[in-house]
Amino acid sequence: FIVCYHLPVTLHRDETGAIDFSWAESLIAKTDSSVASEMETVWIGTVRVPGTPNPSAEERRAVTEMLAAHQCVPVFLDVDTDDLHYRGFCKQVIWPVFHNVDQLDVQSARWLTETWAEVPEEGAPEGAQACPDTLAQEEKWWNAFVSVNATFVSMVGPLLRPHDVVWVHDYHLMLVPKMLNERQAHSADYDAQRVSHAPGVEGKSEDALAAAAVAAAAAGMEDPGTPERRAFHVVFFLHIPFPTSQIFRSLSVANELIEGMLCADVVGFHAFDHARHFLNACKRMLGLTYQTRTGGLIGVQYRDKAVMVAMSHVSVEPSILDTALQDPRSEESRAGFAREHEGKLLVCGIDTCQRLNGVALKLAAFEKLLTDYPHLVDAVVLVQYVLRPDNREEDERTTSEELQEMARSINERFPGVVDLRERPGSGLPVEERVGLYLASDVFLLTVVREGLNLLPLEYVYCRRNTAGVVVASEFATVTSLLNGGITVNPFNARVVADSLDKALAMPAEEREARRQRDLPFVSSRPSAQWTRQVLRDMMTVCEPQSEAGDLLMDVEGADGRWGAMRDHTVPLLPRDVLDAYLSCGTTPASRLFVLDYGGTLLVKERYGVYIKQTLSAISGRRPTDRMMEAVKLLSDDPRNVVMVITGLPRRKLEKIFAHMPNVCLAASMGLVHSFRPGLTVGGRPGELADGKEDTPRVWETMDLDIDWAEVRNAAVPIMNKFTARTNGSSISMRDPGIGWSYFGTDPDWGDKQSQQLISELEEALAEHDVKIQNVKGMIELVPRALQKGLAVNALLDRVKQLRGGMPEFIMCMGDDPSDDGMFTAVHSAVAHASADDPVLPNARVFTCMVGKKPSSAHSYVNNVADVESMLTALVSTE
Repeated sequence: FIVCYHLPVTLHRDETGAIDFSWAESLIAKTDSSVASEMETVWIGTVRVPGTPNPSAEERRAVTEMLAAHQCVPVFLDVDTDDLHYRGFCKQVIWPVFHNVDQLDVQSARWLTETWAEVPEEGAPEGAQACPDTLAQEEKWWNAFVSVNATFVSMVGPLLRPHDVVWVHDYHLMLVPKMLNERQAHSADYDAQRVSHAPGVEGKSEDALAAAAVAAAAAGMEDPGTPERRAFHVVFFLHIPFPTSQIFRSLSVANELIEGMLCADVVGFHAFDHARHFLNACKRMLGLTYQTRTGGLIGVQYRDKAVMVAMSHVSVEPSILDTALQDPRSEESRAGFAREHEGKLLVCGIDTCQRLNGVALKLAAFEKLLTDYPHLVDAVVLVQYVLRPDNREEDERTTSEELQEMARSINERFPGVVDLRERPGSGLPVEERVGLYLASDVFLLTVVREGLNLLPLEYVYCRRNTAGVVVASEFATVTSLLNGGITVNPFNARVVADSLDKALAMPAEEREARRQRDLPFVSSRPSAQWTRQVLRDMMTVCEPQSEAGDLLMDVEGADGRWGAMRDHTVPLLPRDVLDAYLSCGTTPASRLFVLDYGGTLLVKERYGVYIKQTLSAISGRRPTDRMMEAVKLLSDDPRNVVMVITGLPRRKLEKIFAHMPNVCLAASMGLVHSFRPGLTVGGRPGELADGKEDTPRVWETMDLDIDWAEVRNAAVPIMNKFTARTNGSSISMRDPGIGWSYFGTDPDWGDKQSQQLISELEEALAEHDVKIQNVKGMIELVPRALQKGLAVNALLDRVKQLRGGMPEFIMCMGDDPSDDGMFTAVHSAVAHASADDPVLPNARVFTCMVGKKPSSAHSYVNNVADVESMLTALVSTE
C-alpha cells in the first residue's frame, strides 16, 4: 500500500465534461518497470476533481470507481479540514520548521500572516496592527492534522492482511504509522472512534470503508472485514529535510511527530544530513541510542523493537526523458529559447517562488557576475522560471514581488539579461523542461534549504551532445549525489559569480568529463529501483532470521553491551494464570511472585537526556494506588510470597513499600535484600527515610567477597576528576557500590566522557572482582557476579526451607534484559529440583516479559496496565 497525501494521478475533463485519468510525474507513480508489475500495489491519497473543490456525491462515486480500476483509493476530505491541515499545519508549521526556520523567526518575520487577528484589541491606538493569535490557530491546524491522519488510517486499515507493507510518504502523514499500530492493538471499533472523535471530522468512516471495499474488489482482494490483530509492516519516507534537534524541539508537538515516525519499521531519508538530524533528535529528545547494523543500516532502539533508519538515493526516469528528447515539442521549446536569446549563453534555473529556494540570492550573484565580468554583459542571459504552487500564498506573494523588483533593477542596469518567468503550479511540462536544458549552458541552483531536487540530474542526463555544467548550492540535497558539479555557498555572491564565469568558460573536454562522473548514477537509479531498495531494507528488518521462524533481535544488556536473544514468547492468558492461582493456594508460601519494579509495576516515563536533570525514568513516582493495593493484598496472604526487585537503592525502595512489611524487597539489582517475616535469617536493621533507626525490616547483603573500601579508594579520585570536567555529572555512593551519573550532561559530551572513564576505571580496578556497567546515563561499579537471578535463588532457597520443597505456583515478571537473570533462575530452579519433590509434577510456572521483547521468558503481556489488571483480578477472586 502506497499511502501519500496527493495521489500521483492527474484528473482532467474532456470536451463533454467527463473526468479522465492519467498518471502524474512522481517517484511513486505507476510505471512500466515499477514494483506494481511484480506485486499487488494499491495507492491511497487525496485527489483534486477539476472544476470544483467540493465534488458531489455522484462525482465522488464516479471518481472512486474509475480510480479503482487503476488500484487507487481516493480520499475525499472536508474542504475546511483539508485547508487547515494542508495550508495550515503542513505549510505554515511543519514546512518552515523542517527547513530549519526557528519558530520565533517564523512569527517575527511574519511567515504566519494568516494567524493575525482581523481586529485589533479593544482600546488599541487607531491604526494599530492586530495581535497574533498563533496558539489558537495552531491548535486548530493541529486538530485538523490529527483528523486527516486518522482518516487515512481508516482507509488503509480495513484493507490490511498479514505480511502486507504500508509505505507512508512525507510529512503530511507523520502520525499514520503510530495510528496504524494503535488500530492493530485496539478493538474493532477503533476506526469509528478515532475518525468520528477527531476534531473537525464527522461521518467520515462510512465513506472510508466504502472506498476501501471498492478498491479491495478492484484489486482482487478479499474484504478482511473486522480489523483483527495482524502482522503488517510500515515504512515511512520523508522527502523534505529533517531539522536540527534544537529547531525541531521548538514545535509544541515535536514528541508526537517523532514518535509517529518511530512507529514505522523503517524510516527513510534522501540524504545522510537529514537522517543525522533525525537520529540526534531521537537521542536528545527521547534518550534513544542507535547502532550501525549489518548492511549499512542504522538501528534505533524504540520501545520493544529496532527501527531501521535508511538513506536511499533516487535519480531521474530515463524512459520519460528519452521519450521527451525525441518529442518534437522539446525541439520547438529549445528553438524558441535560442531565437529569443540569439547568440547568447544561457544560464537556466527552475525554482519554487518561495524565499528558501534562494532565487533572490541567485539574482544578486548574477548581478555580481555582470559587474565583475563586464565582457559577459552582452553575452549571457539568465532564464529563470519561478513556480507558484499556491500552497504558501503569503510567502509566494512577497517573494514574487521581491524577485520582480530585483529583475527590473538588474535589467535597468544591464538591459535584457534577466528573463524571469512566473508559472502557476508546481512544475513545468517535461517537454518544456527538456527544451530549456538543451538550450542552456549552465544550470544554476542556489537554494538555502530543500529536499531532493531532481532537476539538476535531469539537466545532466539530457545534455547528451554537448555537456553542460551544474552550479549548485552546498545546501542542496542533490550536491551529495553529484560529483561533477560546482558547489557554491549561495550567500557568497562573489564566489557564485566566479563559479558561473568558470562554468561559462569551461572547455568542452572538462564539461564532458564532469558529466561522465555523474552519468552512471544519474542513468541507473530510477524510482523503480529506489522502491525495490527501500523494500529490501524493510525485509531485512522484518523477515524471520531462522528456520524455526523465531526472530533474532539485538538487545541491550545491563552492561550496555548488545547481544542476541530469540523471540519465541506467546501472549500470557489471564485465564490460565487465574486457574493456576486458585488451584495452588493450599499451604503457606505455596505461591511465589517475583516482580520487577520500573516497567512492570510502574510505567517508565520517557525522558530526554539533553535536559539538565538527574532523574531516572521512575524517580519521584510510584505505582498507581490500584497496583499498590493489589501487591499489598497479595503479600498479606500467608499462602503468597511476593518479592519486588529493582536497581533502585535500598532507602528509596524501602520508603516506597514502607507500609507493606510482608513484601520482600531486593534493591541494587539484588545486592541487598529484605525478606518477609519468617524468611529472614541474620542481617541488620534498616533505616527509615527520615534517618531513624530500628525499622522492622532486616536487610541482608550478598557476600560476594569484595573489599568496597579498596574499590572506592581506587575509583573515587578518578571519578572526581571526570566530575569536575563534565558539567551535570555527579558521584553517588551506593550501599555497597558506587556510581557516576552523566544523565544530566550534554548527551554527546557525556557519552564521550563516560567511555573514557570506563577505560580508566577498568585499568585501575583490574585486580578487583567488580564489573563496570553503563546503563542509561549511569556508570555503576557492581560485583562481577551480580545479577537479579541471585536474589531470586536466595528467595527460593528460603521458601524451600520453609515448605520442604518448591512452591506450587511461580510468577516472575520483568520488562528489560536485566530481568532475564530472574527468568533463567526460575527455569533453572525448576529444572534442578529434586525428583521426589511432591509439588514439582503439578507446579505451575509463568515467566513473563512486559512488552513483546526478546528474552528467555515464556510469555508476555503488552504493558504495565495488563500487569495491574492481572494482579487485581487475582486478589479479587478470594
